Amino acid sequence: MSSLKELPMADNQSNPLCQVTKLLGDGVFLVPCIQGTKMPAVTYTQRPFEATQTPAYRFALASGEFNIAVYLGQMSGGLCALDFDRDEDLAAFLAVNPALATTTRSRGSRGGMVWLRVTGDFPASCTTKHFEWRANGRLSTIFGRHPKGMDYTMLVEAAPVAVTFAEIQWPDGWDLPWVGAAGRDAAEALAREYGQPFYTNKDGKVNGINERYWAALYARENRVLFDPDERNFYRYAAETGLWEADTFHSQAMRSPAGNFAVVAT
Repeated sequence: MSSLKELPMADNQSNPLCQVTKLLGDGVFLVPCIQGTKMPAVTYTQRPFEATQTPAYRFALASGEFNIAVYLGQMSGGLCALDFDRDEDLAAFLAVNPALATTTRSRGSRGGMVWLRVTGDFPASCTTKHFEWRANGRLSTIFGRHPKGMDYTMLVEAAPVAVTFAEIQWPDGWDLPWVGAAGRDAAEALAREYGQPFYTNKDGKVNGINERYWAALYARENRVLFDPDERNFYRYAAETGLWEADTFHSQAMRSPAGNFAVVAT
């Protein structure tokens, strides 16, 4: 076995580790994978970044005997990737994002991988019909041999372009799982706490409303106070900065049939 003095490290600019680091920059969490596979050769999910800088770890990356993958997202300073299996989807994406034509782009067996340095927040990793968004928790291979036998190649050998996620454009009609995700999460949280918004019979037909759910939803979306002496609801109007009487819910409270549930906020 080679001694440490003979290891292909930073003084040899042709080794895979130096090539990848020069391309993607320092601070990227690299993971050696068994050559010709996507299987990590080491444990990495609980490994601190500092542990990837040891001589033995760096030797594995520099040796050329392993594939090199990137642990994406926050672990690599916001380095994320968009994986396109079809050339036509990649072309459609670049057509609406001409500035990203110069960012790092690699290819495995088909399509292409667009690498981006995302500043600020970005959504969770997800897979759609047209692309896979790879961020926190995902690995993407940048160097080595693809499981189908060909080598990974660089289509654009340039540093990743830095963008905010909001700057990325999407072709019309593409499914974007993060759109409305906050609202869906909030509705699910309400359902867990107060039950489903509607009651249904054994045949699945709606036969009533869950007043506690809707009262909680209204309270979450509005700043509401209830004055027990006046038996009035008041809603804060951001446009005026005043508390205004909520006549609808106040009347419902006084109605003989009213059964409005007061939700503390």
